Amino acid sequence: MVFRSSGSIWVFSGMGALLIFLLGDALVRGAFTFALSATPWMLLALWGGYMLLVRSCVIVTTKALILVNIARTHHVPWARITDLTSRFQLTVHCDDGRSIRSWGAPSVGAERPTMGTAYSRMNVRTQNQRASGVRRRTVGAVPSLPVSRLIEQARDRSELQDPPATPAEKMVQVTTRVASIPLAIGAILAVLCMLQLLFGR
Repeated sequence: MVFRSSGSIWVFSGMGALLIFLLGDALVRGAFTFALSATPWMLLALWGGYMLLVRSCVIVTTKALILVNIARTHHVPWARITDLTSRFQLTVHCDDGRSIRSWGAPSVGAERPTMGTAYSRMNVRTQNQRASGVRRRTVGAVPSLPVSRLIEQARDRSELQDPPATPAEKMVQVTTRVASIPLAIGAILAVLCMLQLLFGR
């Protein structure tokens, strides 16, 4: 299950469509030099939009919670999580005292711990669809559950399907991996833009 703000996808799609339109308009008008010089900047803008709006998300697996942020990916085993809170950002509290924030999880405002008791299983399924970006006409009338509650429900369902974690699995540490490939792509695009500024005239 992937939690991502659905609004960010629309913003990125609109930005991409606008840049493609501008580039196509330049080509149609015969401004090939302008299109060639503007292409690195457009690609850099698309890269920034992807990193800020699309890449960031929260992935729920049977063994761990994966927080994908702009430059880093945090792999947090369920056994190491002590609490989940969601106000303006989802925050994962670990047993070693660390608090890891997610940049991409949808936010629904202040935490309301008792809200889940007022909804049926059908409404919870609808909330899962909304948090993962699914839009239906009936979704708008259902108040939003905090994303932390949705993740806890997903974890409970996975624990019912899978056996409890072994002592070895409980000793698995929280790992953080740098997004080297996306950052390298951004660095290359930035270098191309600088070269265009220096030698493009």
